[in-house]
Amino acid sequence: MNIEEASALALEQLKAGDIPRAETIYREILTEQPDNITALHFLGVIFYQQKKYAGSIRYIKRALQIEPAYADAWNNLGIIQRDLGQFDEAIVSYQKSLFFNPDFVQAYINLGNAFQAVNRLDDAIISYQKATELGPDIAGIYLNLGLIYQKKGQFEEAVMCCMKELLINPAETKVNYILGTVFLAMGEVDRSLVYYRNFLHMNPDIPDEYGDAENNINENKRLAEAVADYKKTSDISILIAVPVFNRKKITQLSLEQMKRYKTGYCRLQAYNDHSTEYSNDFLEPYADEVIQLPGKMGIHNLRMYQFKNFLETDFDLLYMTDNDIIHDPHYITVLEALYETGNRKLPVCLFNSKV
Repeated sequence: MNIEEASALALEQLKAGDIPRAETIYREILTEQPDNITALHFLGVIFYQQKKYAGSIRYIKRALQIEPAYADAWNNLGIIQRDLGQFDEAIVSYQKSLFFNPDFVQAYINLGNAFQAVNRLDDAIISYQKATELGPDIAGIYLNLGLIYQKKGQFEEAVMCCMKELLINPAETKVNYILGTVFLAMGEVDRSLVYYRNFLHMNPDIPDEYGDAENNINENKRLAEAVADYKKTSDISILIAVPVFNRKKITQLSLEQMKRYKTGYCRLQAYNDHSTEYSNDFLEPYADEVIQLPGKMGIHNLRMYQFKNFLETDFDLLYMTDNDIIHDPHYITVLEALYETGNRKLPVCLFNSKV
């Protein structure tokens, strides 16, 4: 048997989800090389996936006896110990993993999780902050930091971390709930409303883990009104129309920002004015619909064109904005307020532009 080829094949099968085949190959490797640390480690991983924790720990510890500097094995041992509620042991395992691999970002995240589980919040902050230095675009790290700062009453730090998390992962539900709670605690009810509304829009059926969400919202009269507004307006539909002209990176950032704040009942249309920097293929991931304009028509004619399209649809509200400004995250709230002002009878058009 070629051990190197067999190891590569076993890992390929493991990644493909063929656990039995991977296990068979690793066992065959151990028959020829009983001290093969890779086979021992990954058999431990396989046993962990099968919830055979005792066997998993046995195999990984055998690998570590042979190679004490095996950082991945220490990290995985910590994961198993954490699942078993052995947090102190898990902390030691993660620390050993990082001793042998100081740039192991996932081990810093796991260590932060373990510290948080035993309420060692300051230690958790240090671990998460190190993780952000090594992996600044990894989703979830800033969320965890935001949660800790919320627990510690450091609300400004919590807000900053949650905003960074939204930039990385706009679809993260929990961030909106944390921001709503933090701003409420800071006495900034209007800002709290925005994020509680976002949370409600993203979670019409509030999951069990947010069992106190409705209570938190309803403790405040204006937040209670937000719940009522949401229930009244959840059947409306909003059309967002944005012209996109050249400037590829700015267009991308603008559309990403709009997607971050639009709700499930909004439809985002991008009007492509024959840009020379990108095609419709570039725009499609960022918009629900890309409309290729018949020709260059200038902004004023385009506004008429967009409004005419809106009148021919069944949408209740229209929001028109440019792609070269920072997008207003409160546009949905403003539109709904205008809709209510018009007694829910008139279509509303809101145009946001930087002069």
